[in-house]
Amino acid sequence: MSTKEQHRIKNAKRRAERIAAGEHIKPQRHTRETLIETLARRSIRDANGCLLWTGYVDKRTGYGVIGIARQLTKVHRAAWELANGPIPKGMSVCHHCDVRNCIEPTHLWLGTYADNNRDMFAKGRHRSMGGWNKGIPHSTVTKAKIAAKATGRLHQPHTAEAREKMSQARAAWWKRRKEKEAQWLKQP
Repeated sequence: MSTKEQHRIKNAKRRAERIAAGEHIKPQRHTRETLIETLARRSIRDANGCLLWTGYVDKRTGYGVIGIARQLTKVHRAAWELANGPIPKGMSVCHHCDVRNCIEPTHLWLGTYADNNRDMFAKGRHRSMGGWNKGIPHSTVTKAKIAAKATGRLHQPHTAEAREKMSQARAAWWKRRKEKEAQWLKQP
């Protein structure tokens, strides 16, 4: 028997002992029931009626994420599928409440990518209108914070000394480039 098989048997025995002792064991793969249980365990209800996902949230997008069948899936899509069935191809699961980690099925609706964009513009959530969190009560970023950040982004004109240094560096770069071109042209 290989060591890999020995480890597999040993881990299976440990798992069986932990289950027999009444310890909560994370399921190997999600079934419909375990997924419902996980969504319930990792979410809380807020004052606005949103069911907020407290599990892993993608820092880049702000959407809750869960692993299903060895693939990362957005939690609001999984919640929609549990409540309403499969999502048709080309459709997006959109939020009425505009809270990205909300998984309340009554706050979700199906729409095309264009429908979602129209909704975003109608609610003033586009980046050109101040971003996805402008004035939204669930947001941790307030208008004051956005304004404070914006004042720090104002262009500061370069000093005469800095302009001179940049000019010299640019001239030196062009000189090196011309020398390399001349060397390259001389080669047979």
